[in-house]
Amino acid sequence: MNGLRRGALVHVLLLGALLATACGGTAPAAKRAPANAADNAAAKLPPVELTVACLNVGTTKDLGKVQEALNWMLRTKINATVKLVPVDAADYAQKMNILITGGDSLDLMITGDWLDYYEQASRGQLLPLEDLLARYAPDVPKAVPADIREATEANGKQYAVPSIRDWAADYGYMMRKDLADKYRIDLSKAKSFAALTPIFETIVKGERMPAVASEKAGATIYDGMAPVDFDSLGDYNGVLPRNEGGKVVDMYETEAYKRSLALIRKWYLLGAVPHRLSTNKSSPEVLIKTGVAAGQMARMKPGYEDKEGRAVGQAMVAAHLSPAIATTSTVANIMWSIPVVARNPERAAMLLELLYTDADVLNLLSYGIQGVHYAEKAGNVVGFPAGVTAANAAYNPTWSWMWGNQFLTKAFEPDAADIWERQKAFNDAAVKSSAFGFNFNLEPVRTAYAAVEAVKARYVNGLENGVLDPGQYLPQFVAELKSVGMDAIVAEKQKQLDAWLAARGK
Repeated sequence: MNGLRRGALVHVLLLGALLATACGGTAPAAKRAPANAADNAAAKLPPVELTVACLNVGTTKDLGKVQEALNWMLRTKINATVKLVPVDAADYAQKMNILITGGDSLDLMITGDWLDYYEQASRGQLLPLEDLLARYAPDVPKAVPADIREATEANGKQYAVPSIRDWAADYGYMMRKDLADKYRIDLSKAKSFAALTPIFETIVKGERMPAVASEKAGATIYDGMAPVDFDSLGDYNGVLPRNEGGKVVDMYETEAYKRSLALIRKWYLLGAVPHRLSTNKSSPEVLIKTGVAAGQMARMKPGYEDKEGRAVGQAMVAAHLSPAIATTSTVANIMWSIPVVARNPERAAMLLELLYTDADVLNLLSYGIQGVHYAEKAGNVVGFPAGVTAANAAYNPTWSWMWGNQFLTKAFEPDAADIWERQKAFNDAAVKSSAFGFNFNLEPVRTAYAAVEAVKARYVNGLENGVLDPGQYLPQFVAELKSVGMDAIVAEKQKQLDAWLAARGK
């Protein structure tokens, strides 16, 4: 999103609304400094409050209680308190831009390639992190391998640190297990997205409900399919087709894109896609939990069915339709940055250090207060306390992947205790794009880029959710993209990719 500046009144109202909702490689071993040493070090620092923006995920009714417990910890560790500001994914990039351009204090924020990271870096909205990490968070670069950090640089500088989690993904479809059992649907037999059509027909006919939501709030149905055919090279404005060498192409002109849109249109006319998906701001978990859809497109990893089952409140099953794939985007999709408006960037870096090394902080943010929101279970895992379920939990955000180093958190049932070892093996075995680590500098084509994004804003949601007939609207879309400079963007991206590959002897 380009995130236009708003008037001062709109900005003040937005900030007030956000703050009002704020309360109601292998990583190193977790650090636990001796209590006296930590107390003494923290006491030498002046107290500060850090404003931390994150994605709003799952159930966070008790976020205020968790924040209070977190602040008790942080006073001891870095003499700081935090104000957590969860924001819905569909609104996140625009709201961060408004807050930053408005000059308000925002000390630490989630970002990602789909959340305007490269635009934020290009606009000078993020602080370079190399010196801050070296001085105030020296263990963060040790926790995140160099190739992963380099893959997320923007214009040769590190403006963000990716969270330690799934750095690869496989793609497919996930649905409620009770419905799969009811209609004897065996998802393991589906080997392509087209093979999902009879499954969707069965669900729509039998349940009178749509069968598939997008893989995250604000995404399109096609967003869950595109990575199987293309490396987005960050933004889908010029992509690298799988198994076709190093030639950058306009995705919107390809036969693969055309076929996928025709399939999605078929699903939409069948009633398999929710009719208001293009304007929906709810997560797929909420849509499934509330009966709006039976399933979702899925970007998956080990244990993903269990994770989604916990979020939805019932068992889920999946069709895995691709191998594990690693691209710059799979690494850069969830990262932490310190914005230029941070009033306490040094202390924000200290908080980053804790998010990547301190198991107590990570488990509290991920699962809540032990004995209240989670409890120790047999098999070296944790789970809900007696009487608490996903349906009635006051704190069940399912966002451990966001908070720095997921590999230091406890496994939450039904995950097994070895879930993070399996995740690391999944990452290591993933098929890496030949452009892994490449980042496009859009400055040479900034004017054309802005014009292309404006055209996409008029067509993409409708086409990629099946609302618009691709037979009629896709040719118009492609023609308008060409008229405002898509070919120039593709050529510039090819030029930069060729230089990047040559510099690495590829």
